[in-house]
Amino acid sequence: MVSIAYFIACQLLAIGGSLKLLSPQLSHDAWKKLNFPSSLTFVRSIGFLEFTTAICGMIFAGKFFPFVVAAWFAIFSVLTWHILRLPVALPCGCFGKSEVPTSRSHLLMNFALMIVSLGSVGVDGLGEQVSSRNWWGLGYIAILILGSILAYAVVTYDFAFRIRSRNSQLDR
Repeated sequence: MVSIAYFIACQLLAIGGSLKLLSPQLSHDAWKKLNFPSSLTFVRSIGFLEFTTAICGMIFAGKFFPFVVAAWFAIFSVLTWHILRLPVALPCGCFGKSEVPTSRSHLLMNFALMIVSLGSVGVDGLGEQVSSRNWWGLGYIAILILGSILAYAVVTYDFAFRIRSRNSQLDR
């Protein structure tokens, strides 16, 4: 089961990296407010590295790539912690145009995905995982896709904000 969580972490890393490539502005803005390097070229380069790491992590896994994926989530945890310390709510820019303010759930998810990745050292690549399950390999892939969609929804859709907005509109 740890392999499922690891591959979901890789998919989120790939999604975040590709969205930084396509829409680097929010990451640029967040990093600029933190006084981190933030040129658009730099943000896109980081996105490319994230995407490449995630794809290699899914294909090869093994004893090396889970450490690298864990390192990415450790970096994201530190960035999220710094963003949470700012006096103004700020989106992290992790997923392109998502303007959801960074929250403790982002920090918790980054930390959990880092731990899961570290616990996945030695796991087989996605191809071996799927092929070893015969027909259940399709179910394995379905679980991975649904898990990634759910995790993506959690970090890009601020449910609490939506509920507060709806309640404030009802009060009017």
